Amino acid sequence: MEYKMKREQLEREEILKNRTIYGAPCRISNWFEDKALQEHMILYTKYKGERCSLLIQKTKKMFRNLLRPTRLSTDTEFLKHGYNYRIKALDVPNLLTPELREKGNVQGLYLSGVVTDREIDTVQELTHGCTVSAAAGKLPCVRNTFKLVGCDHDACGEPVLYEKDFFIQIADDGKVPLYLRCESISMGAIGVEREVHMSQIADNQCRFKLLDWNPNVRYETSGSVVSPRSRVMIQHSASGQNLAVQYNKFMPTFFGVECCIVCKTYRDTHKMECMENFWTFIGEEPLNKNMIVRAAQGEDIPDDYLE
Repeated sequence: MEYKMKREQLEREEILKNRTIYGAPCRISNWFEDKALQEHMILYTKYKGERCSLLIQKTKKMFRNLLRPTRLSTDTEFLKHGYNYRIKALDVPNLLTPELREKGNVQGLYLSGVVTDREIDTVQELTHGCTVSAAAGKLPCVRNTFKLVGCDHDACGEPVLYEKDFFIQIADDGKVPLYLRCESISMGAIGVEREVHMSQIADNQCRFKLLDWNPNVRYETSGSVVSPRSRVMIQHSASGQNLAVQYNKFMPTFFGVECCIVCKTYRDTHKMECMENFWTFIGEEPLNKNMIVRAAQGEDIPDDYLE
């Protein structure tokens, strides 16, 4: 009896092993639909890839456009209209890089243009409406290079003067000019921070002027030339608020976490402007060969001397 039961069990297992699992009229859930959908997605992805419409392709194109190297103006005695500069908030702490945050280094942040994730599907370069931020990049490129443009006439080559209005234009030749613009605030939105973005229209909301960081000498410096790398404040002419870096308020971008830019005058208990409002204009400087040799010999040289 036991032998017969084992034989029947083996025969049953053999029949189950060699049976036809699916017949012609059999349908397994949504197998055909899922297979057709997968084939459609493969063809659609191939179609978009041939036309450079994939998100990864758009992102790479945006990186190529915004990180294209630029050439800064040579070191001169004073700032000039139409010359390329980088605008740096030199006193704010760099909290974007973890290793610098632990050491407590103050490296400063650079004014930069940003293409957000909501805009990447339609544009891959800086356009009207793009926002600005403060980034930690040191290499000059399209997104962090600007030039000052005269408001009344073509002042290219003329010196920039304290308390004289100008436009801050992104240094991207061959494209539609883009200017920094501060949003005006209506009476119903008092207390809201003034956002800064880029605009194709150079109106009164795009006018800025430079002030000396020391209020005791502003009367004497009014109308005089501005020296490169001098500490200044960039004031929005229409609102009277200063361009500021919110170094403790971050925004995610394709280039990493960066700080927000607004037009707001930060003051301390003595009614003095704070480091969030202090800026400097940086042009191209000749290489410090002495520092390079010392760094090649293994000496610890601060990064500021090797910029």
